[in-house]
Amino acid sequence: MAQTLPAESAPKLWQGLTESDAQERLRQYGPNTLPSAHKATLFSIALATLKEPMLVLLLSTGVVYLLIGDLREAVAILTSIFLVIGISVFQKQRTERTLEALRDLTSPRALVVRREGTRRIPARKVVPGDIVILNEGDRAPADGQLLESIFLGLDESLLTGESLPVKKQVSEGADNPSSLIYSGTLIVRGHGIAIVTATGSQSEIGKIGKQLGNVTTESTQLEQETAKLVRNF
Repeated sequence: MAQTLPAESAPKLWQGLTESDAQERLRQYGPNTLPSAHKATLFSIALATLKEPMLVLLLSTGVVYLLIGDLREAVAILTSIFLVIGISVFQKQRTERTLEALRDLTSPRALVVRREGTRRIPARKVVPGDIVILNEGDRAPADGQLLESIFLGLDESLLTGESLPVKKQVSEGADNPSSLIYSGTLIVRGHGIAIVTATGSQSEIGKIGKQLGNVTTESTQLEQETAKLVRNF
């Protein structure tokens, strides 16, 4: 699991980490990726769909038609059930693919300063203590503390919903929001250099992702009444 690094250590890391240090921290803190829910299998999606009360009723009706010998009606009902299951599986998989694509777009690559030189690497390999260069049009690869700022403005609507760019500048206070950058935010103007303080699930957007993963979906009153009606029937 990714961890945080105190921003006070920034002065010691102006020349960046060595490649060996970066690899060691990558093993220690884990990849800089957002938490994701367990991917549903085809069987689990189909089973969840079959648990819907109305589909249970239709399935029971199809079985009854089979028992009384009305093959045409039974086939028609069972075919409609399999069609609904197929549509549900397709929609669920398409949604998961869309979410994965959006997750990859948050910050596909990052420009980092390493002791051996400046290079662009996959954002998932960014580690706490890395020095990253932020240019207009980039997305911040991780949470960090600004070391340098030139007319830097960030779009933080992904986190706050605020549509206007937020001005960022270097500040002595480590907790001053104006000197902090957040993973996934878009640099809309200016340039900056920052030291990474949090990656993965320890970043602000990662914490939001973890909280969303703990949200449970409750059945509506209509769904509860429909289920009760089907059971009684």
